[in-house]
Amino acid sequence: MWNGQHLIALADKITKSFGGRVLYTAATLQLNAGERWGLVGPNGAGKTTLLKIMMGQEEPDEGTVSFARDASVGYLEQETHLAGEKSALGEVVDSAVEVKRLEARIKEMERQISEMPEGDEQYALLERYGAAQDRYERLGGYELEARAKQILGGLGFPVEDFDKPAKEFSGGWQMRIALSKLLLRHPDLLLLDEPTNHLDLESVKWLESFLAGYDGAVLLVSHDRSFMDACVSHIASLENKRLMTYTGNYSSYLHQREDNLEQMRAKRAAQER
Repeated sequence: MWNGQHLIALADKITKSFGGRVLYTAATLQLNAGERWGLVGPNGAGKTTLLKIMMGQEEPDEGTVSFARDASVGYLEQETHLAGEKSALGEVVDSAVEVKRLEARIKEMERQISEMPEGDEQYALLERYGAAQDRYERLGGYELEARAKQILGGLGFPVEDFDKPAKEFSGGWQMRIALSKLLLRHPDLLLLDEPTNHLDLESVKWLESFLAGYDGAVLLVSHDRSFMDACVSHIASLENKRLMTYTGNYSSYLHQREDNLEQMRAKRAAQER
């Protein structure tokens, strides 16, 4: 807990160069539960690179990325390819690995409890069993398939396509399956790179409302301004090799930045005078 908020992730003083060109120096970003950040900046400013650094797929030149204990992270990349024989629904349900693992552990505990004599050891196991069941419920284990169907439907899949093999869908639809998997897993930190690229208007609207109520932290890159206006609460802007942070949606950020520039211009004019 920092500043009374539930900290999920902290990118601290990140410096990154690319082929001799400095992208940013000492970029710091704190992501708290319930905050939805839009990451903006000109093309080539290093937005996708910063997502990859957060995900651990790339190393910063300097600085560190740290997470709250047990925090889960999910990343939607711009490209995705699904092979194998699973149906669209199967792919999505099976992606909830934590829930699946927990389910197996609960079953194993039930077996142990039934074979164990009463006493301290059994009571201790019963306590762990209760905690595991609470976590399973919190992760939506009991309605996993119903939630998977709801997400697929929200992202535009007709019911008759749920059982179609995932590999038979085109790239754009595979991207929607990948997004569905991520949303079902419900990670503490959701990293999204251009999530609306392959979505139609209705699916974009559905995703907006899904993200607007997300209780984890979200960091997303998107060229879709109205999408960002609808679902982000903060903006992280890569400008002049620095990371600047603003509270509010995309339109609010544009106003704030314009005001800042105005003040700087006025200051400069005053100095010149």
